[in-house]
Amino acid sequence: PVIAVFGPTPEQDIKLYSGKKVIGKVPCLNCYHQIPCLMEQLGKPTCMQSITVEEIINAINEFI
Repeated sequence: PVIAVFGPTPEQDIKLYSGKKVIGKVPCLNCYHQIPCLMEQLGKPTCMQSITVEEIINAINEFI
């Protein structure tokens, strides 16, 4: 299984045959890593920073 982490890339662009998608939680999600990052400019967590370690661990635990 694959744990795929999505932020600047739309999760719809990637098809998983087996695994789980973990998706960032920001309003500008799916920007294809626009430079400069809007969230960085606002001093807020970026799409990838908005994904917690707990979310990743929970996704992994679904497969073990």
